[in-house]
Amino acid sequence: MSPSQHKLALASWRAPRTGHLYGKLVVDVSEAARYLEWLSHGSGETITLVHLVGKAVALALAAAPGLNGTVRLWWFRQRPTVDASFVVPGEQGQLVRIKVDRIDTLTPVEIAETLAAGVRQADRDGRSLSTPLRAARWLPTPILRRGLWLKGVIQGAFGLGLPLRGLRADPFGSCIITDVGAYGLDEAYVPPVPWAHAPLAIQLGAVRDVPAVNEGRLVLRRELTLTATLDPRFAASEESLSFVRVLRGVLEQPWQLEGRPGPPIQLGERGVGRLPLDDGVALEGSGPGPR
Repeated sequence: MSPSQHKLALASWRAPRTGHLYGKLVVDVSEAARYLEWLSHGSGETITLVHLVGKAVALALAAAPGLNGTVRLWWFRQRPTVDASFVVPGEQGQLVRIKVDRIDTLTPVEIAETLAAGVRQADRDGRSLSTPLRAARWLPTPILRRGLWLKGVIQGAFGLGLPLRGLRADPFGSCIITDVGAYGLDEAYVPPVPWAHAPLAIQLGAVRDVPAVNEGRLVLRRELTLTATLDPRFAASEESLSFVRVLRGVLEQPWQLEGRPGPPIQLGERGVGRLPLDDGVALEGSGPGPR
């Protein structure tokens, strides 16, 4: 960690005083692998679990509106739309954050297209997660801390933008999604950034092929590990259960997004050449499906 990174971390977090809620969910994504392969063939885009998880999280937030808010002057305020941010690699290998507005209204393909366009724009603008480090190099830590706090209050809590300074309103949304599995981690818990005013952080961990018994047969099942960090001020038990139920339902039965009870069975439908039909196991030539 560079001196600027140390300074930014010290300005962002103080010594822990309040707790956060941490959760872990292991999901069977065998069907999701088929669905993503079908979407990728039909759209010409590479649709991955990151895009599907983004859609699932968005629908889960819509079903649990108490998690889709912010705290303003010690009062809970409902966000008018469901928005989420993704931390993804840029074209030059740097990490960039892309916000997707009204993500619950988008398909996984549209989410993929939005993220790809955001990455290209970030590369043109020279933006990355290291951009704030430029100010951290010369600002004293107490002043940097106050500046980040004020920035968070204006943009996050009050939802106001500063166009002349290139600062957009509510730049993070209600959730920050990161694919830590792409960096070789089985699972990780990302601490909430106080000045982001995003109550929820979702991390995609490793995808593993694990043996399982299905109707008396031994099969390989693809499992995804999801971890979450939640601001306890937003943690109503009923809504948290609704969030988990919708999230798991979309990831384990993604065909419902297409209004289908299951995968297409007729060859020649959009995006379909041949589909693996054995539960949990991709047949020869189909591949394991995108991550």
